[in-house]
Amino acid sequence: MPCFYDPLRRQIVVNSLKVMQTTLSRQPGLAPLSQRRLARLLVARALSRRGPRVVGLVRDPLARLVSFFGNKFRSSPRALLQREASGGERARFQHCQQIFFAPLGLASDVPIETGCRALLGASLGDVVRWLPRVFAQDAHLWPQSWSFRVAGRVRFRADLLLRLEQLDAAALARELGIDPGERGNPSEAGEAVWLDAAERAVVARVYAEDYARFGYPLQP
Repeated sequence: MPCFYDPLRRQIVVNSLKVMQTTLSRQPGLAPLSQRRLARLLVARALSRRGPRVVGLVRDPLARLVSFFGNKFRSSPRALLQREASGGERARFQHCQQIFFAPLGLASDVPIETGCRALLGASLGDVVRWLPRVFAQDAHLWPQSWSFRVAGRVRFRADLLLRLEQLDAAALARELGIDPGERGNPSEAGEAVWLDAAERAVVARVYAEDYARFGYPLQP
């Protein structure tokens, strides 16, 4: 799971993919944490009041899913088609796209153009309906609450929980000491997105722990 350590602030920063991952990975003061190193720091935190502080970054589960859809089912396939047409570097699908090949009826070795057209033809509602089958297969779709576990089992809590929707540049600088700069991997926002009640219920069920733990309201 994504996790970073700031040795100057003695601070662990826990996030999830599609929750400022690109921005955090670009910060010179933050070093990626392995699960083993994270476990050691959390033990030190439990044994001493001077242990590192844990800061968690979270995002509304539905907004995170919409961002994933805009990036992996819209922006990325179009970029892949352009790269394929230019004859430059070989285009490749990401794992988080490949896990949808079976629901889309695609073979694992599908040609780039065919795969991209299929991804572009899928709606957000389609992705939501397939979500229960695939979400556990890729970190882009894992519940954010899974980030607050060591080795996928031992849970821990954040000393400070920050909601992405409530953060501005000043808050990021104050709490994390980072410069957000230009957003990485921006997702398309121009496409109107609508989900019916049944589809929203699927999102609520898959991400039930996120809604309960991080206090986000369920959207009707």
